[in-house]
Amino acid sequence: MTHSKQIKNVLISVFDKNGLEDVVHKLNQLKINIFSTGGTEKFIKGLNIPVNKVEEVTGFPSILGGRVKHYTQIYLEAFCQEEIMNLTKEK
Repeated sequence: MTHSKQIKNVLISVFDKNGLEDVVHKLNQLKINIFSTGGTEKFIKGLNIPVNKVEEVTGFPSILGGRVKHYTQIYLEAFCQEEIMNLTKEK
């Protein structure tokens, strides 16, 4: 039996933005929430596509000129979402 999950959110942070426009347009068409950082966030916003700033989710800005970002909260939410839902169902 195959289980498929619908992607609801995506995190995009890239240096080379070649080809990114097509990707974010497709994600937007699929109604997927986009989260991004720094220059990538500005690039996506410049395409008039809704984008959420990672810094607003984490509460921490990127450092060292954007080379280091704080994704801990995002990783925890992304990787633990199913486990949290299962724990909630058990109660």
